[in-house]
Amino acid sequence: MPSPVLSPLAPLRRIGDDVYLYEPSTPAADPSYRGPSLIVLSTWLGGASTKNIGRYVAGHRALFRNASVLLVTARLSEITVTPFARMHGRLQPARDVIVRHVLGAGASSSSSSSILWHIFSNGGLNTAIQLARIARKALSTTGHAADLDTATGAVIMDCCPGDSSLGRTFQAAAYSLPDTWAAQTVGRLLLFPTIAALLGAQSAGLLPGRGTGTGGGSLADLYHGAHDPNIFGRGARRMYLYSVSDRLVPWRFVHQHMAEARDKGFAVDGEAIPGGGHCALLRGDADRYWRAVARCWAETDEERNDAEPLGVSGPSVKRPIMDSMVH
Repeated sequence: MPSPVLSPLAPLRRIGDDVYLYEPSTPAADPSYRGPSLIVLSTWLGGASTKNIGRYVAGHRALFRNASVLLVTARLSEITVTPFARMHGRLQPARDVIVRHVLGAGASSSSSSSILWHIFSNGGLNTAIQLARIARKALSTTGHAADLDTATGAVIMDCCPGDSSLGRTFQAAAYSLPDTWAAQTVGRLLLFPTIAALLGAQSAGLLPGRGTGTGGGSLADLYHGAHDPNIFGRGARRMYLYSVSDRLVPWRFVHQHMAEARDKGFAVDGEAIPGGGHCALLRGDADRYWRAVARCWAETDEERNDAEPLGVSGPSVKRPIMDSMVH
């Protein structure tokens, strides 16, 4: 009898609508572990297949062996027209996981820096901002809103944020179309005027239930929302991962956001991954990519825990594992 085919997202289990969770069976069994207790992955739009997402799940599990992994996939409608109240309803299971970890249930690390956010492209940034907002609101009801800032150790900005130009927004939306002749031909013809109208309506705040400002839903709101200390906190370290080969999010735009973040007092680092495409940096240099992720958390832990050794396993970042995540 043939063995059952495992999902690329295994061992994550579905806990909600496009929300998945993995929790280690004995999270407190390793007192030497200094990694995050929870990794929150919010994915991109076009090309975000379970196979591609699974490479990042596997990479984080290799680096941070005792961490829980929370995965929330992005939806095109949620970055364009869906009212935030409806989106918040979908995100409620993910919110509950974050709240539980912030309050200490299931925490696997003695470090106060227990959450690592990994955000992909504007689709993932939109999801992460709204998820952080509703988690903070839920914590505020018991007087623990500030604990989210304490728990958030680092934020990885992967191929984001992008700009709000019509041309690149059109390219990004077209990338999300099904790869069929009809979808690509007819879809592209209808997409350009639709995107133009949506961008105008977003900028003018005309879409009901979408809000404005750093908590709003336009692409410009996402750009500024990533700088808002009321979203991910002021103490979280930022790691920007990007590529000069990315045609959707130009490296100059990422550098601009990095410079603004430094000016606002955030701890900022960045790593250019040669040869990687948009949300496909692993195909450029997987070793360099995962070393940057590990360095980000190591520096976070060093700052907050008096330079005590990080419990990130060295063998986990050897080439054979990295190759298995790329091919």
